[in-house]
Amino acid sequence: MNHCPQNSAGNLAATTAAAAATGTAAAVAANSNESGKRGRRDNDTHKRKRALPQGAKDKVAKRIKKVKHQLRSYGEELKQFNAALSSIQPKIIEIRMGLRLVLQRMARQEEIMVDILDAIEEGDSVKVNDLVQILFST
Repeated sequence: MNHCPQNSAGNLAATTAAAAATGTAAAVAANSNESGKRGRRDNDTHKRKRALPQGAKDKVAKRIKKVKHQLRSYGEELKQFNAALSSIQPKIIEIRMGLRLVLQRMARQEEIMVDILDAIEEGDSVKVNDLVQILFST
């Protein structure tokens, strides 16, 4: 046999193209009704819906009814909780504002105490007395 390298490369390319075309055609046929199944579905991917027996239907209906009742009761509890929270929120805001005022007052008193210590170091007793009066008045 006389094999030419150019011919073998051409034959390989032609064979590969033919195989690819055949594979593509097979894939198209497998995905269409042409594959021989003619309208039948694959049992693995498409399960048939089966009717439940009457006893199972009754159990499911009873369970659904029970869950609906639980959801209603949870909804009522949630409404009560929200109402309680709504009544508490203004008190919480009031407490936070009060705490903010207390912290501001404490910061001011701290500044006055630092000023008193500075006045003591300077030996200014009049300034110390004035600052002590201011401290106890706040």
